[in-house]
Amino acid sequence: MEISTLSDKFSWRRMFAFGMIFKNSMRVYLVVSALTSLVCYLLVQLTIYLGVMK
Repeated sequence: MEISTLSDKFSWRRMFAFGMIFKNSMRVYLVVSALTSLVCYLLVQLTIYLGVMK
């Protein structure tokens, strides 16, 4: 009985740690994608602005 509860607790903590890692990686992915789209938008705006200036 004690061994089974110990293994259940271990697997639950491992799943929890995996979930936290997955959540953090998703947050990093969202931040990176947002920054990438922002940089692309700024490059397009800069190109339009320079095209207007010329």
